[in-house]
Amino acid sequence: MSIKLTRQALYDRVWETPLKYLAQEFGLDPVRLSKCCVAYAIPKPGYGYWTLREMAKPVVKTPLGPPPAGLGDLIDIPQGYIKLSRMAGKKSKGAQGPAEPEVAKVPEPTSIHRLAQKTLEKLAKGKAGELLQVKGRGLFTVTATPGQAERVAMVLSCLVTAVEAQGWRVPSGEGGLRLEPDGEVLDFSITEQTDKVKHEPSEAEQAALRRHEEAKQRAVRMGKWFSDWDRPKIPEWDWIPNGHLVLALGISAYRQDSVRRTFRDGKTQRLEGLVDRIIDSLAAYAVSEKDGRVRRERDRLEAAEREKRRQEAQRQQELDNKRYEFLQAQAKRLDRALEVERVIETIAAQGEAEGAVAAFIDWGRQLARDIRANLSFDVLTKKLERHGLMNDDAQIGSWVDVDKLGY
Repeated sequence: MSIKLTRQALYDRVWETPLKYLAQEFGLDPVRLSKCCVAYAIPKPGYGYWTLREMAKPVVKTPLGPPPAGLGDLIDIPQGYIKLSRMAGKKSKGAQGPAEPEVAKVPEPTSIHRLAQKTLEKLAKGKAGELLQVKGRGLFTVTATPGQAERVAMVLSCLVTAVEAQGWRVPSGEGGLRLEPDGEVLDFSITEQTDKVKHEPSEAEQAALRRHEEAKQRAVRMGKWFSDWDRPKIPEWDWIPNGHLVLALGISAYRQDSVRRTFRDGKTQRLEGLVDRIIDSLAAYAVSEKDGRVRRERDRLEAAEREKRRQEAQRQQELDNKRYEFLQAQAKRLDRALEVERVIETIAAQGEAEGAVAAFIDWGRQLARDIRANLSFDVLTKKLERHGLMNDDAQIGSWVDVDKLGY
């Protein structure tokens, strides 16, 4: 049995389902299916595509172009293997079907990348069997034994090659070489893991411990004071490098995203084979970082807007308070004038006043007129315009007495 479909149909499936799952559906090896796509010029999703889709982010599809010369639009895929059907071209000798065309291979580094060379040289100078930390300008951050130097350098070469293939940079700083996926700088490190093994005291450690105990016994016999502060310290455990490597991306554990942060050797997988997943994580980190920056900026602007509205509401409230304060001052002034007039007129109503009483009545009536004069349009206009009390944009300090022509 075989699966027959057009280039357009395979293109649509490739961009909707990851190759490894699509290959399982077709009963094929994923590598062979990938080669089929290359042979028929069917573009495949790049690094980070599936991660962006999982995060419901916008993705860009590479459009399907015309078929290569000598190949048609029909693809015949027998289960278990791939046979590429030609519309034109020579058949291979002894073959019942059409000859299989040359398939372009994805380039992989066959030598140490120039950026990893210095790290390799530095790591190789360490003491055999002992972990050495390499870091600093022009170096990758690595902790491993010299025996793993070549492999570490190859892992770095694979990673740097894949990073550069994405158009990303590998900048250097005081802390060492870092990755810069889509403009977002990120630290990372490679560490050789260790096994926890019960420590077996060496002859030198045992001899030192015996000498200490003998000195202690002599002191006890002589009745002298003896301290154990300089007793030889023999560790209980040894941490033995086991050759398994771990790559850790310098992404904070407190970030609320699903970006994978560590990649390690397993029973069947090797760090070299996880480069594509590392690239996916780097792409997801760049997207998450940009989204986070946009979100933080949006939150900052929203907080600033809320603060602006709060301050405006507070200013308006303070302005209304000042207006009410001014109104109360005028009400008190009017009450005072009415009170003076009521008293004076009550006295005047008793009859024809003479002497001091008449003078007092005249003074009282003048006082009432003076008080009411402060309620005239001219006086009120000067007071109101002095501090812009009726201007909705006015900002008047709490220490200002708006009823006075001054402070």
